[in-house]
This record gives sequence, C-alpha cells and structure tokens, in this order.
Amino acid sequence: MKKILFLIDLVIALNYSVMAQVDLTYETPYDIIKCLDEVGKDTLLTLNECESKCLNYKFQKMRGSFDFNGKKVLFFRGNTGKVQVSKKWYFDVLKKSFEMSGRIDYEYVFTDWLFFFCAEEARLVGCDAVVFIACKKAPLSKQEVLKRIGKPILY
Repeated sequence: MKKILFLIDLVIALNYSVMAQVDLTYETPYDIIKCLDEVGKDTLLTLNECESKCLNYKFQKMRGSFDFNGKKVLFFRGNTGKVQVSKKWYFDVLKKSFEMSGRIDYEYVFTDWLFFFCAEEARLVGCDAVVFIACKKAPLSKQEVLKRIGKPILY
C-alpha cells in the first residue's frame, strides 16, 4: 500500500513539474535568435538592423509605435541608472540573458526601462532613445532623463 501511495505521489509531482515547464516555455522568434551574432559589435550610438530588431522585440510592450530602426540610443545601468554603458556592453548582457533563459525579454534577469524622444527633441538632444538597464527605479520625467544624460532641460 505504501508503495502504491508513493508511486501516486511521484506521478502527481512529475505531472506538476511538467505542467510548470510547459507554462514557462517561451519561444524567441528565429529571426531574432539569428540576429544575436550581429548585435553589439561596435560602440556607435546608431543601431544596426539586428540591434533594432532585438530592441523592437524586447520593448514591444513599452515602445508603442516607436521604431528603433536606425535610431541613436544611449544605455545607462545601475540602481538609479546613472552609469553610462556602451551598446556593446548592453548587447553582451542581452546575449548572456538569452543563454541563461532562452529569451531576450526575460524580465527576471534584469529590469530595463525605455525613454524615447520625439523627432525635434532627438535632434536637440543627440539621441532618439535612452535605455536604462537593471534600474530599481524608472526615470520619472523627461527632465530627469535629460539630467542623467547631461543635456539641458528642453522646456
């Protein structure tokens, strides 16, 4: 009798384990995976096609109609987002996240925040968007973002 109860418990435990794995399964699109070899190869502000695809996918919920294609992006990290990092550094972290989790938008590994400017503001500021990496607190206002990137307040 004890063996039968043990087997039933084991089957139930395995069933829950498999169900949890199925629920956590997530597929990163193949064209994004294929692009991972082409991201972060330089430290220029302007994104290449693959970097744009990755960021468009990663920030699809936050970006609305904003498109990263050919945009200039600054990256900051740290608890308060005050340490500027290179595009290469950011994409190296993104690749490591993908290796660990199988997805590039895995929010448990780090928390990213996106802030983007309209065309006129981007011309004045010199970049189209700012990505904050591993920040506990998102920048609350445009003025706060401008202060962090060392630009004067526009309005």
